[in-house]
Amino acid sequence: MSEMKDFFNAIVYCNVFIAADKMGVTPVLLGRQAATVLAPVIDGLFKQIVNSDSPKTMEEFVKDIEKVGKDTGLYQIEIIADPSENVHKEKITNCIWTEMAKYAKTLGYKSCPLCGIAVTIMGGIHSLGLGEVNRFEAENNENVCILKLEMQQK
Repeated sequence: MSEMKDFFNAIVYCNVFIAADKMGVTPVLLGRQAATVLAPVIDGLFKQIVNSDSPKTMEEFVKDIEKVGKDTGLYQIEIIADPSENVHKEKITNCIWTEMAKYAKTLGYKSCPLCGIAVTIMGGIHSLGLGEVNRFEAENNENVCILKLEMQQK
């Protein structure tokens, strides 16, 4: 039943994001706006999930998002680019949205039309005053996604 639920959610949300894309609301723009809306609650979520004060640097933030994924079971992240270079790049496995990425690929996308993890990370970076994400992209290969966020750190 869980697999069918995941597939159904993937189809519904993926098609909503694709419809927005076809209307001219690009997934990156939608993601940036969603991150802005999410930003005010991020600080409280970090305190609740990570059980510590909010991170003050990108290095602390990266460690915390790794911990959140591990503790919640929503995803696993391996950082593959130093965020000090204004690029945050990571390898994501066991993501809860893998079915959406697979479905979107059948429709011509490289991964999910809008990556939920990217939106959450963008919201965190914004709300914690660590910088602004200017662009992001994700690419799926079976159960692995590579997520790249280009940003300006503060």
